[in-house]
Amino acid sequence: MQTKLWEEDLPIEIALPPRLAIEFALGHGNSADIWQESRRLDPHEFVEHVRDAVTFYRVDGPMTRYGRVIWHGALVLVPVLVPESMAKIINENNHPQVLEALRNARWALQQWCGERYQFEMMSALMGYNYVSQWDPVVMFNMLQGMVERKKSDEQLLPNALDLQMPGGASVLAFMVGAAKRVGQWPEIPQASYERDSPLRNRMAGMLDMAGSGCTVHGVQVLRPAFACNAILEGLLAWIDNIHVAEQIVNWDIQPWKEDSSLLQLATDHIDGWIYSLPLRQYQLGTIGMKTVFERVDALSQGRLELIPPSNP
Repeated sequence: MQTKLWEEDLPIEIALPPRLAIEFALGHGNSADIWQESRRLDPHEFVEHVRDAVTFYRVDGPMTRYGRVIWHGALVLVPVLVPESMAKIINENNHPQVLEALRNARWALQQWCGERYQFEMMSALMGYNYVSQWDPVVMFNMLQGMVERKKSDEQLLPNALDLQMPGGASVLAFMVGAAKRVGQWPEIPQASYERDSPLRNRMAGMLDMAGSGCTVHGVQVLRPAFACNAILEGLLAWIDNIHVAEQIVNWDIQPWKEDSSLLQLATDHIDGWIYSLPLRQYQLGTIGMKTVFERVDALSQGRLELIPPSNP
């Protein structure tokens, strides 16, 4: 990417390093420049730059007697498998019981990370049918808004997809938050059953209560992780869940739009139904995409060219 500097009314064009070019485009809300950058970089290098840029963000805070406070923030997601009967609580802004569950989850996550951390949370449980539609600018906008405690630009927000899933399969959603601390980048605590299990059970119980009017409960909460890692882990758990509901027989992958592809799953449904899951390469990374393909390949009879649908 090239940008212009002005000196004595004469434009000077400079070529920015890839990471800075992507950060510049994100800061200016310019998705087109990000995809333009993808055409001049190695695909793996480009994806890794974007994944870092939408996950970590640093901003100057107030001046104190000891110097300026510098906040280091990271986008943290908690994957959640919600029973089909409770799907109505997903993507619903200001649902009172979900809001209460997310407020409690925020404090639980802050205690889980440690006393030097602050946590911010979005005010809704966000479905994968919505998260998969975030381009890098939208994802960065979410992170920036929470770290700076300002409202995200609603004009950037996409519509959720209507994803058809097997009857009895859970729905993948995420708690979306930002961990921030002064002077150092946030870190995810090392995996520990004694430490992680109470957190996951507590958050699952709170969300179970949010679906109090439903007949079937059993929310499954996965371990919190940085955004792109959480999306991958959530997808893998969801694919396993779909396979339990209807056995996956074959699979295929079809290009869709920008960096998106459709993972098609043919199951043993009596009508031979094909389910489609959107995958975003910048969210999963090249290794993450490969991991998803290996998982469905291991569950099924292998890849088979399927008829691409017009819509997921």
